[in-house]
Amino acid sequence: MELLAQSLDVMALAGIILAAIAAILLWRVRPLNANLLAAACFAALAAALTSPHFWDHCYNFARVFSPLLLLIIIEAMALQPRRSWWWLAVVPTGLVDSRIALDLGKQTLAILRGLIS
Repeated sequence: MELLAQSLDVMALAGIILAAIAAILLWRVRPLNANLLAAACFAALAAALTSPHFWDHCYNFARVFSPLLLLIIIEAMALQPRRSWWWLAVVPTGLVDSRIALDLGKQTLAILRGLIS
């Protein structure tokens, strides 16, 4: 279980890096707007945060960079054709959320069991 958690931590970090790269890619493809400017600021923030304690656990950086993930989703869904850009919306968020789902999975199952019975 510990190996799985560590692997998902690395994947969550990769999701944040991918979201920062996606912000730069979208900046080049879409006309400049407030969402892209905010996404670029979050990408710059990710590059500026060098404290190792900030990057220790998924909850530390997922809370701060969840707006970046949301902005990427909004801008990727606005692109035409949507089919070629769907991965910008799904992959970074999925990588970060998979680690959080590991922690919350047992609680969610217990809640569902309680609701069913």
